[in-house]
Amino acid sequence: METAPGGVAPVEPNSPAPGPGGTQGAPRRSWVDLSQITVGWVDGVLGLLRRLLPAALYARWAALTAAVGQLALFVAAAWTVLFAIIFAAKMDSFAIFLEGLAGAVALLIAQYTAVKFMDAAQVLTAATPTELATPAYADCVALLAVIGGVVAVIAGIVGALQVENLDLLWIGLVIGLWLVGGLAWISLHPRLANITITQGTSAAQEAIAVVGYGVKVILTAVPLIFGIGVTISTLALILAVRAFPQNSGGWPMVLTLSGAAYTAILLFALAPFLVYLGFLIVYLVLDWINTILRACHKYLV
Repeated sequence: METAPGGVAPVEPNSPAPGPGGTQGAPRRSWVDLSQITVGWVDGVLGLLRRLLPAALYARWAALTAAVGQLALFVAAAWTVLFAIIFAAKMDSFAIFLEGLAGAVALLIAQYTAVKFMDAAQVLTAATPTELATPAYADCVALLAVIGGVVAVIAGIVGALQVENLDLLWIGLVIGLWLVGGLAWISLHPRLANITITQGTSAAQEAIAVVGYGVKVILTAVPLIFGIGVTISTLALILAVRAFPQNSGGWPMVLTLSGAAYTAILLFALAPFLVYLGFLIVYLVLDWINTILRACHKYLV
């Protein structure tokens, strides 16, 4: 290297600036590097959760919750008939017994519908691939779901202790199971919902994938929605006898609690059908949008 006039060596254009005392200082860490502290920690937590909640175990978890939900439906149907017999005898009304019998038959029909559409949901998920450009969206959904699930459980425990009502505890546990055991678990392993990470996905395709992500995850988690919802609602139906009156004046409370629990059971039993129908509607709209975007792209190119 040549020496500049005056005997001073020239500074290379890309060399670091001299530090104090004439020595070259170390490059400063950028904000991007500093942000890796949080990113690395959160990714480590998500990695730990992926090991604790492996993809291979989710199918067993979903099958278990669905089986428990189906058993709970049979219990709810039998309980409905038994309750109708007792209430009909007390009110001396055969019509009440017929209403209870019809309610039990409705639950059995809903159970048949649930089984059929849970199977159909698996077929539809396998036939509907989705591509995301990066795992960022799925990772953030998983993180928020885990935080929300933990908060829901803690809030349920605190609320139950403060007001001395176990119903709040059950609600917190159900929400926590749905968020962690469903939304977070699937988001940690997007392939469970037939969602793959594919580099080179366009912004338009990414937008469609993000919009469809929610319904895709819900469709995959429908066994949990059905199983946990029906099971907890059946427990609420049985526990409605806590308000069983010492005299006939308290029967309205028993009927109100039992009616609310029965309605919840029926809605959760129909959840597979409702989610399946909603998924079809959303993806029909997304398919139209995708067709329009493809046509515009061909026209412009």
